[in-house]
Amino acid sequence: MTVEETRSSLLVRIRDPLDHVSWNSFVEIYVPLIYHYLRQRGLQDADASDVTQDVLTDVSRSIRSFDYQPEKGKFRNWLGMLARRRCYKFWEKNRPTNCAPEALAAVELETDQVWCDTFQSHLLQLALAACKPRFEERTWQIFERTWLQSQKASQVSEELQIPLEIIYNARSRVLKQLEAEIVLMAEDCAWVQGTTRS
Repeated sequence: MTVEETRSSLLVRIRDPLDHVSWNSFVEIYVPLIYHYLRQRGLQDADASDVTQDVLTDVSRSIRSFDYQPEKGKFRNWLGMLARRRCYKFWEKNRPTNCAPEALAAVELETDQVWCDTFQSHLLQLALAACKPRFEERTWQIFERTWLQSQKASQVSEELQIPLEIIYNARSRVLKQLEAEIVLMAEDCAWVQGTTRS
């Protein structure tokens, strides 16, 4: 199966209400993300949990007729819009009397940088955790130092006494696997493509 064929596979599979395995995968990937976003927006633990369930309900209802067309919009943005709407409704319903309506405006923004940053960070952490066991310790160490810690490849090569070509190859192999993992989980990996560090 190619990367393109897997891009929307989870979204397609969760359209089947009897596919509990795919729905559980979706929940495992996205519930912590939605919950964390809502907590960043000021909801308390119990409220964030309740609103997260509301977002999942919205996804479940909408996904059956959802036609994923990446050229028209990203899954990340659609899910973020659902989370923002539910967050806005929560704050509208539970707004303190001294809170001006403008205070809710940030939740309504079409482009929500908090959501985008939370989404990307969350999926990167999941992908890193999934990829790490697939590589030898030395390969992962090279990747961590040259990509995650932004150390120069030449410095790592010198310190580890490994030829520079091997450093670049090791990092490239992990990045390729990392991108594939994010494609499978996120259906939205454009932000990873082309990411390089020297």
